[in-house]
Amino acid sequence: MTKNKEGGGEEGEKKVEVVTVAVDLPIEPKGNSGQPLIPGDLVLYKRRWLMLLLFSLLSMSNAMLWITFSPIATLSQDYYQVGQFWVNAFSMVFMALFVPGAFPAAWLVETKSLRTGIVVGSVLNGVGSLIRFLPWPFWTLESDASSLQIVLFFIPAFLGQSLASSAQLFFLAMPPKVAQNWFGPKERVLATALGAMMNQLGVAIGFVLPPYVANSDYTLVYRVLWIEAAIACLIGVFVIIFFRSSPPSPPSQSALMVSGQRDKKNAEKKRSKEEKKEQKKGGDKKKDEESGENEEDQTNGYPGIQQLASSKADVDISTLSTFSTTLRALRQWDYVILLFSFGITTGAFYAISTLINEILSDLHYKDSDAGILGMTIVVSGIFGGALYGWLGDRVPKLKKYLIWSTVVGSCGSMVWFTFECVENNMTMLVVCCAVMGWFMTGILPIAMDTSVEITFPLAPATISNLLLMSAQIFGIILIVAMTYLLRLGIAPANWSLVAILLVASVLMFFFFPKYRRLDMEQSTKPINS
Repeated sequence: MTKNKEGGGEEGEKKVEVVTVAVDLPIEPKGNSGQPLIPGDLVLYKRRWLMLLLFSLLSMSNAMLWITFSPIATLSQDYYQVGQFWVNAFSMVFMALFVPGAFPAAWLVETKSLRTGIVVGSVLNGVGSLIRFLPWPFWTLESDASSLQIVLFFIPAFLGQSLASSAQLFFLAMPPKVAQNWFGPKERVLATALGAMMNQLGVAIGFVLPPYVANSDYTLVYRVLWIEAAIACLIGVFVIIFFRSSPPSPPSQSALMVSGQRDKKNAEKKRSKEEKKEQKKGGDKKKDEESGENEEDQTNGYPGIQQLASSKADVDISTLSTFSTTLRALRQWDYVILLFSFGITTGAFYAISTLINEILSDLHYKDSDAGILGMTIVVSGIFGGALYGWLGDRVPKLKKYLIWSTVVGSCGSMVWFTFECVENNMTMLVVCCAVMGWFMTGILPIAMDTSVEITFPLAPATISNLLLMSAQIFGIILIVAMTYLLRLGIAPANWSLVAILLVASVLMFFFFPKYRRLDMEQSTKPINS
């Protein structure tokens, strides 16, 4: 993927690993050795793994906050003196706020920077986690707590959970954006998978930690909250200090094209402001001379970028608003099918994760059993997602079949889970949940990367947010429906998920994606070999 290009003629001089392509940069960046790079050089920086780690840990901490109350649903009802619906609302608020907040978050990331969005999210995540356990330690919940005490505990917890749910807007859909900004074509799917799966690792920890810490004592729920707050705040500090949006030189031709369009737009805005200032000063003559110079700069400063954008992409993304990007994406049939199939499959995962405790409580299982099964679903999905990411990088056009297998596999494993939901059947439930998690959560990274691939060069943050918005909407619908159906019995609730997953499976037979980003990069050849 890379080759050595000597920086000078002296023996022993350091070398910079670059790949030269037929595209010019508007600036002259520097490589890892500090030597200037030739415009158009593509560089992979070692610190890309640090950026991915920081982002992934932050996303993990947010996922822990999301699932906190699900494995200890019964204890949470006793702790806050609220009903089942309000305990489920701790989870559903993440999905409900994602829908109206996805587009503003995407706009902030695309118009400002990835770092701006991540920093805002880390602050919301930390502050929300702190508010959740107020007024402790100033007021401790007693076994004979009054209604006033209950109100003082529940309202801060829900407000803090709402703030944390706002933070997820800057994490959940960003793995493809981080991968595109920092990683090369042969690493993008794996980087997306690692970023997405660390979020799932947070869910796994969130299933195990609360039952272990609370230890079947509802008065100890506050300990869970402050432990999670400490984790979220510590990670947030490191992210604010060290995280960066992108490297000095882009890692791929697609990243080069996108950064070039953005830089060009910023340069045009700057020139426009300068021209307005000159007009106010009456410097019309000077303005005309600079205008001529700017036209020449626009032709000579970005020739590679303009050529690449015009020949390989049908749109200059720097001119598109978030709304226009959404409309363009929804006009692509392959993306719409992926939108619904992914939304249904991931929504089913959200429903199972939120209601697993309530499903098992009717079968006389313990809270710790619900935590084990929830963790099994997520951990299995982490390995599945990593494998799908690795295969997607090695054989890019295999992505279609990988997504198809996850959707159909989710439907089949849900049928199996329905039959295994009986008393005293923990071993088979663990095996079944492992298979179900492999497919249900394994779809996340490969679907997110494919969504960016088939809609290129549209903004990754907007595309991924739209995909996840579909999952949040289906998640809310399925949680509400299953909460009602569980009153009728476990079987009706489970079979409702089977039916909706069957619809997603049928849709996948009409999924024929066009790999636009891959085709662009493969058809743009290096000028040197």
